[in-house]
Amino acid sequence: MTRTVQHLGIGLGPANLALAVAALEGGHAADLEFWERQGPDFLWHPGMLMAHSELQISFLKDLATLRDPSSHFTFVRYLWEVGRLQDFINLGRSSAYRLEFSEYLTWARRKLPQQMVRFHREVLRIEEDAWGEGLCVHYRQQHTGEEGQVQARSVILGMGKVPSLPVSIPDHLQDRAIHSHQFLQHLPRFPRATPLQVVVVGGGQSAAEVILHLHEHLPHCTVTSVQRRLNFEAADDSPFSNQVFDPAATNAFYQTPAALRPSLLQAVRNRNYAAVSRRTLHQLFEQMYFDQVQGAPRIRLVNQTEAARLSGQGQQVTLHTTHLPTGQRHDLTADVVIFATGYASRYPNVLAPDLQARVAQGPGISRDYRLLPAAHPFNLYVNGDAEASHGISDGLLSVVALRAGAILEALQSPAAARVPEVTA
Repeated sequence: MTRTVQHLGIGLGPANLALAVAALEGGHAADLEFWERQGPDFLWHPGMLMAHSELQISFLKDLATLRDPSSHFTFVRYLWEVGRLQDFINLGRSSAYRLEFSEYLTWARRKLPQQMVRFHREVLRIEEDAWGEGLCVHYRQQHTGEEGQVQARSVILGMGKVPSLPVSIPDHLQDRAIHSHQFLQHLPRFPRATPLQVVVVGGGQSAAEVILHLHEHLPHCTVTSVQRRLNFEAADDSPFSNQVFDPAATNAFYQTPAALRPSLLQAVRNRNYAAVSRRTLHQLFEQMYFDQVQGAPRIRLVNQTEAARLSGQGQQVTLHTTHLPTGQRHDLTADVVIFATGYASRYPNVLAPDLQARVAQGPGISRDYRLLPAAHPFNLYVNGDAEASHGISDGLLSVVALRAGAILEALQSPAAARVPEVTA
């Protein structure tokens, strides 16, 4: 007998965690099950949980507040339960530290009923079942290697994204060329007592934080910053600009003709992507200035420059670059290259080819995040990977609570009726 579930969430990062919270508080916990390939106490972006690094959004944009301010899963409730609410108020901050927010997510996961979550479960493939009435999800239990499958009426894809790299990294350079999501795990291997040359590629918040962290913790490290833009730019966090993350802005973007959406996305990129908080920009500029005062500059900016390819010999790696205004090529040789270059979509990797084709031929992602028409006998939902159709806020924490409410409402519609039991 193939076990059946009504709705299955893949991944338990912030997006699907917000959905699990909404389902639990809405009395629908029995209808949803969530799978996570890591253990219950996994950290959120552990490679970037540096001391004092902060989120670029209000702490009120958490798992639940915008959906239901009275929820027991808000960030304020977390602070109250761990005994830090008064001190956080006294700090006068509008945003949370990354490390603290990661702890908040772990706190929320621990509050979910055991029957809602299965950890250490990796999804291998999602395909239509033999009867065309549901989805068959194949998995592997990581601790035991046991493989199995379940049938579901709906699958909610909330697996997050994978690192995006501007160039491929050859196998023999994997220990010397890394993405920033691995930064803190690799940092102990970098020598503190001897000179170290590091190239950091990227012009956003992560790149700036990596540069500052290297400067602080490796006193003999020299950093070369490479980015395509003219220079580091400040994130626009003014009140009117922040309205781009409001539900009304999501509605407006969704109703915009598809041909116009890419230009709109590009116009608001400095609200988040490839932009740096003003606090971090001041720290970086101040550090570079003080290095000049000391007569020992350790941070060099190479702007309007594109990474072309990587090569390496011995213990060094060379980043081959192109200067965009002139087309001139330059080689930057270093001990380590770190790519702080963002993330890319993950979900198509687990969809069987016929299901990928069905999605590609469909009408696109609906306003309530469905990949297939509402009348379809089964459905796929995208939770956190619909920027092209829903706007810049969709890949961010800003809308996780409201999006969870929208998806939960769609899951409770008549079109998401219970899947029948079938035999294997």
